[in-house]
Amino acid sequence: SAFASAAIGQGVFAALLMLMTLQVVFLAPSSTAGAISLEREKQTLELLVTTPISSIAIVIGKLLSALVYVFLLIAASIPLMAVVFVYGGVAPEDVVRGYIVLVATALGLGSFGLMCSSLVKRTTAATAITIFGVLGLTIGTIFILIFWAAMGTFDNNGNRTMSGYQTGTD
Repeated sequence: SAFASAAIGQGVFAALLMLMTLQVVFLAPSSTAGAISLEREKQTLELLVTTPISSIAIVIGKLLSALVYVFLLIAASIPLMAVVFVYGGVAPEDVVRGYIVLVATALGLGSFGLMCSSLVKRTTAATAITIFGVLGLTIGTIFILIFWAAMGTFDNNGNRTMSGYQTGTD
């Protein structure tokens, strides 16, 4: 019964983390995709540049202000994530690592959306490029991981291996 409870806790943890990752992957880049291109469309970018604020402070401010909603969603999931401790099988360090990965993913993909927004003049084009770029990045990463796992299961002679042990005949 303790093993079943731990397995349930690990399953709930994995499911919640995957759901939150999906939210971050779609919300973070889409919320930052129009930050700079919208300023260009409204013709307020020149006015913003003439302020005594440095360019890096403007970019970081736009990134963090666009990601506030994503960070609030991540923070709001903490009580729900605490359910995994009822079942066990998940250490607090695992939860902290999961949240660090979520915040890093939000910052990285938000930065990608901000980069696309700075390179393209139109907000709709920046949003489309960002969404397709993130989609290509995620699907490409999944493809590479599956391909890498498939290539790692064979040795140089073409024999199937498992965990370093050879299962084919020589």
